[in-house]
Amino acid sequence: MSFSIDHIPSNLSRLSSCFQNHMNTLATETASAWYLILNRKRPPKKVIASYF
Repeated sequence: MSFSIDHIPSNLSRLSSCFQNHMNTLATETASAWYLILNRKRPPKKVIASYF
């Protein structure tokens, strides 16, 4: 399998943008989780139990 060196920069930039999007999503999820925990707006245990 051969490929030209010209393709490497575009692949790297695409990979880094995907990684950046993933980190932004992760940061948003973590922040919202901490927000819920700090404000104690967790659902009642009855609601959690109904999922199982």
